[in-house]
Amino acid sequence: MTYWLDIFTPKSWQEFEKAGATVSGFPERRWKIVQSISVGDILVCYMAEQSRWFAALEVVSKAFRDEAPIWSDGLYPSRIKVKPLVVLEPSKGIPGKETLPKLRLFSGLKDARWWSAPLRTVPRTLDEKDGDFLLNELKKLVHGATPPDVSVEPEPRITHKQLIEMLCDMGKTLGFITKTEEETPDRAYRCDVTWRDYEAHSPIKVFEVELSRNIEHALSSLLHASHIWRPDQLYLIIADESDSARVEKLTERPLRGAFSEISRKLRAYPWSAVKKLHDGLSMSKDFIARLAER
Repeated sequence: MTYWLDIFTPKSWQEFEKAGATVSGFPERRWKIVQSISVGDILVCYMAEQSRWFAALEVVSKAFRDEAPIWSDGLYPSRIKVKPLVVLEPSKGIPGKETLPKLRLFSGLKDARWWSAPLRTVPRTLDEKDGDFLLNELKKLVHGATPPDVSVEPEPRITHKQLIEMLCDMGKTLGFITKTEEETPDRAYRCDVTWRDYEAHSPIKVFEVELSRNIEHALSSLLHASHIWRPDQLYLIIADESDSARVEKLTERPLRGAFSEISRKLRAYPWSAVKKLHDGLSMSKDFIARLAER
C-alpha cells in the first residue's frame, strides 16, 4: 500500500461530493503517474485555500481515462475510483503549517516561508511515515480530538508592480533587454514584461503576472504573444498552488484545454518562487552580469 497526495479546492471538493464521492481525477499530463496508483493505496487529501489536511480516500480501481463532466473548471480525465475512509469538515482538519516539522514531505525546504511548495503537484507519493501520521491524526479528529490551534502566517504580501520590477531586474542581470507593458504589434494585448537579446529582435521570453486569479485573461495574452512574436518561452506568475492547478487544466494536452497550444512553451510559477530567485540573484548580481556579457 502506498500513500499519495491529492489536492482539492472547496469548489472541486463540492463537485466531487455531488458526483457521488467515488472518482478522483487528475490532468491528462499526469496519466503515467496515475497509472502507478494501485487498488488499496490511499489518497491523503489537502484543501487548498484553507491550508488543511482533511480527508483520506481509498483507491478501489485501476487508473482509467474518462471525460464525463464532474468538475466545472477542467476535465481531469486521468481518473481512479475511490471510497472515503476519513472525511472532516476542512475547517476542522489538520493545519498544514502545523505539520511542517513533522512530515518528510517538507524536509527539503530551505525557507519555511515557502512551506506550501511541495503541495503544488499531484498526484505524488508520500513517505509511509508521513501517510501513517496524517491518517492517524485525521482518525483522531473524527473521534472528537480538537485540532491544534495553529494560525498560518501568510506569505509576505507583494504587488504586481514589485514583481514586474523583479522580473526586469533579473532579465538585465542575465544580459537581456527588458521592457514593461509592451504592446503586441497589433495592439491587441499589452504584456507585463518581455526579454529580448537585441533591441531589433522580437521578444524571446514573455511574462504575465496574474495575482487576481484572472488566469484566462493572462493565458490569452500569452497565447496571442506566441502567435505574434514566436518567443522561445512563456511565463505566467501566479498567486499560489490553487492557481497552478487551474493553469494545468486550461493547458491540458492534447487539445483538451483551451490553451493547450502553448503548453510546451509555458511555465507557471508562484510569485514566491520569483521572489526567492530574485533574492538569490541579487546576492551575486555583479558576478552574474559579468558572466552574461556578450
